[in-house]
Amino acid sequence: MNLNWWMKMKLKSYPKYKESGIQWVRWIPVDWKINKVKYLVDKSIYYPIGDGDHGQITPDMYQDEGVPYIRVQNLSWNGKILYKGMVYISKEINLANKKSILKPQDLLIAKTGATIGKIGLVPKNIISANTTSSVGKITINKKFHSPFFWNYYFQSNIFQNQIFISAYQKSAQPGFNVEDLIDFIVIIPSFKEQSIIANFLDKKTTEIDELIEKDKKLIELLKEKQTALINHAVTKGLDPNAKLKESGIQLIEKIPEKWNAMKLKHIVSRKITDGPHETPEFIDEGVLFISAEAIKKDKIDFSKMRGYITKQVHKIYCAKCKPRKDDIFLVKSGATTGNVAIVETNDEFSIWSPLALIRSNKEKILPKLLYYILLTDYFKKTIELSWSFGTQQNIGMSVIENLNIIIPSISQQNYLLNYLNQATVKIDKTIQKIEQKIKLLVEYKKSLIHHVVTGKVDVREV
Repeated sequence: MNLNWWMKMKLKSYPKYKESGIQWVRWIPVDWKINKVKYLVDKSIYYPIGDGDHGQITPDMYQDEGVPYIRVQNLSWNGKILYKGMVYISKEINLANKKSILKPQDLLIAKTGATIGKIGLVPKNIISANTTSSVGKITINKKFHSPFFWNYYFQSNIFQNQIFISAYQKSAQPGFNVEDLIDFIVIIPSFKEQSIIANFLDKKTTEIDELIEKDKKLIELLKEKQTALINHAVTKGLDPNAKLKESGIQLIEKIPEKWNAMKLKHIVSRKITDGPHETPEFIDEGVLFISAEAIKKDKIDFSKMRGYITKQVHKIYCAKCKPRKDDIFLVKSGATTGNVAIVETNDEFSIWSPLALIRSNKEKILPKLLYYILLTDYFKKTIELSWSFGTQQNIGMSVIENLNIIIPSISQQNYLLNYLNQATVKIDKTIQKIEQKIKLLVEYKKSLIHHVVTGKVDVREV
């Protein structure tokens, strides 16, 4: 896909520029002004710039309906309020916290934590809301400024850079406060120009978002196709004319005549085990230590490690469970129970108790084929029917080893595995290309916003 959008839209520069004196934007249109965030606020209302309540609103006050209580998780990188996970408070509690009451078109900024810099523009359909101390809020003076323009401006590099510089000067958790926010430098076009820019960006970012959404749906369809392909291959085989027999297990009626249902414990080369239940002491470098969160998208994401442990501790842990190439991990507790991944490295690392280690007996089942079998819908459903609940869902070791799976005949295993490897690699490559395209679209969108709100390009006549 050709992403040379600048040429397609024929965006041009402003006729005249002047020195800005700002670190991140040297030149700005000659008629634009420079000021601070506090210049933008509506001083005619009570507490136009600040943050949310400081502990006055607590989780026990949350309810299923009422006044929206907007938290950091409801903000986004594109300035939209996310309703998923929204909680509510009563009108009485809202009125008791007047400083943090929000109005339509108020701008919100995440002030602390890993998602610092996320933005939200309160939509018109939210008549009143409240927020937490982790969120900064600004009521824009609508007589002179467009909240929609500033929603885009706050997403731009020039503003986000100021957030991060201020936040990461802190010694503890990254964050900035209201005193920092009011003095952030802003570049100000005329009110009319702000509206033109906001309308232009509304149109263009919507077009980009629609392209991204289509690509994401295409990825989901490809993943569904891949799952269906694996399901069929490891439960029915590749011969449509093969004779079938009753499977003898729940969820699958018939299987090829020479295939068999077997318990996991009968096709492994060692007893299925899990990682140690003790929490180790972490150090700055050493042997990687991972847990359930590292099992993502059917692979091991070592960047999601818990930390490093010493080789001596690793040796002690390995007495019970030493992962090696072709081992399969099954998440056995937590929100991702049932997720699986196969080890594709010879590097040493350690695992924690939420992971069960399954090592196939290669004379009975090829490791990679077993991995495909554990990815099937029928196996995941078997896990769901078998898990128990305490504080979280989980499945016990004795239950895991007695789970039934369908084993293809030895004569067909290599044939099946070659087919699945080729087919899944082809789909994976297609997905990677689409993901790269999405990445480019996201980068272009970010660049477009920055160039337009800082006057690098003139959209007044586009």
